[in-house]
Amino acid sequence: MRQNNRMWRVIVCVLSGLFTQAAWAGAWAELSPAEQQVLKPYAEQWQDLSTERQQVLQRGAKRWAEMPPEQRARARERLQTWRSLPEERRAQVRRRFHQFRDLPAHQQQRIARQYQWFKNQSPAQRQALRERWQAMSPEQRAQAREHAKELRQEIKQNQNLNDKGPAKRPDNPGRGAAPPGHGKPLKP
Repeated sequence: MRQNNRMWRVIVCVLSGLFTQAAWAGAWAELSPAEQQVLKPYAEQWQDLSTERQQVLQRGAKRWAEMPPEQRARARERLQTWRSLPEERRAQVRRRFHQFRDLPAHQQQRIARQYQWFKNQSPAQRQALRERWQAMSPEQRAQAREHAKELRQEIKQNQNLNDKGPAKRPDNPGRGAAPPGHGKPLKP
């Protein structure tokens, strides 16, 4: 008897999930005319798309409808650029995107800041940086990456020290620590 009740619960849950999915899947006619216009390439296959895919596409159509015209133009250009890439390059970009997405938030923010810094450089400065990087040997690039890593760690340590406030000297608790090399007795 107990097993029979459990089986009926499972059947009811599965059927209710199927009905909900079927109701969503049949929703092409319920899309707004603007959404239908944007999603027109998917009209014939809409019923066959998964619920999740339909929802993603519908959210994208809504975002598109809310974009100002100049932002739409930039999006169209990026899509054209994307479509013109060879498939192996697109696969590489997807892999890098997934690697970026899997990074901790603080690393994503650091990369975004570095990218923004690069974008803020003049075109001539960006080109000079690219040429300098491309002229480096693999060993030099590895050294540059290691040096940058060391600098980031040093900056982080300094920020941590600054967050704690100035260090107190035992002989003068009201003042901060002397800079390196200061406070030592002079040799005659």
